[in-house]
Amino acid sequence: GGGQIRWLESRRCFLAQLVVPGGRRISKTFAPADYKTPRQALQAAEAWLAEQNLLKQKGSLLEPNRLTLGEWIEEYLRNPAWKEKTRADYAAYLRRFVSRHLGHLRLQELTPARVQQWAATVPATPYQRAKALHYLKLCLNRAVDLELIHRNPARKVRVERPHARPQPAWDAHEARAALEYLSTHDPFMYRYVYLALTTGLRREELLGLKWQYVDLEEGFLRVEEVCTYVNSRPSFGRPKTPGSRRTVYLDPGTVAILKEQQEYCQMLRALRRDWVEMDLVFPSRRGTPLSETNLSELMRHLARTLGITHIPPKNLRHTHVTLLDSTGRVPLHVAAQRTGHSPAVREQHYQARLERQQREAALGLEALLGEENANNLQTVPKS
Repeated sequence: GGGQIRWLESRRCFLAQLVVPGGRRISKTFAPADYKTPRQALQAAEAWLAEQNLLKQKGSLLEPNRLTLGEWIEEYLRNPAWKEKTRADYAAYLRRFVSRHLGHLRLQELTPARVQQWAATVPATPYQRAKALHYLKLCLNRAVDLELIHRNPARKVRVERPHARPQPAWDAHEARAALEYLSTHDPFMYRYVYLALTTGLRREELLGLKWQYVDLEEGFLRVEEVCTYVNSRPSFGRPKTPGSRRTVYLDPGTVAILKEQQEYCQMLRALRRDWVEMDLVFPSRRGTPLSETNLSELMRHLARTLGITHIPPKNLRHTHVTLLDSTGRVPLHVAAQRTGHSPAVREQHYQARLERQQREAALGLEALLGEENANNLQTVPKS
């Protein structure tokens, strides 16, 4: 009942098989040629068989020919490896845009034409449509991996890609005006905005920054934890990608600002009887994570009061990237590592600078060979 693994001499591979309720047999081959050693191939077969047995016990492999897309989506969303915010994002798109319209169909009934029709008619914005289709493809890829279906009917479906909207950012004058206003009207938020502009930390990285990750003596901080909001509730976790976990070095001015913030936190800790100790660098007055709503209201207030560009809190990071790029003093790869950008995002954010550098790379022979050698080439008689 737990399946079997046997060696197929004729095909030089391991064959893992499992009989599911209803009499259907599922199987998968594992060739040692695809792994470093035959033992690794056998271990992969054992892991696959254990996974199939787990799904069988949970009921996911019961009557697979009757499993609907909606039922499979709910099983897919139970992925234990996901973070809470990731699960909420997938669930919002798959349930609202996919299950509501295609969830009643059996997995075997899905065809590329049916998915294409859904993608063209689902009531959604171009961005929502593209994202829902992307998540559906990932969901069905997993169904293929588990051999619930033999091919992904959404794989070749295409929708119009939404045009990326330019992200607003402050220029140097607007950033200075905001800091000058906050320094007298809201010192706490002055320190928050100051750190955001000098480090380029993401909003969730700032909200999740703890004093244990800050070294004021050596002048650096480590991004090890983030705080995100899911259904209006704060949730702590690790950064999403390995590149996001990084060390960010601080200039003396930023170190001085953090020392002021540390003194402020110590004062709150001593005065507030309802203080909740979470070691946060930018806590609320009770020590709990800072509210995203309050941050958004602050940015709207600054725009109305000072007549500057309105940007959401997350675009303080984009402002940092823009201002850092305008100096031309930091190499692209160093700037990208400092902000934790992936190669794809790096190209998007630094496109103007890349184009400028490409223009500067258009050098003539005088620059490449030296003026004397270039002049000698010009005197060579033509054949």
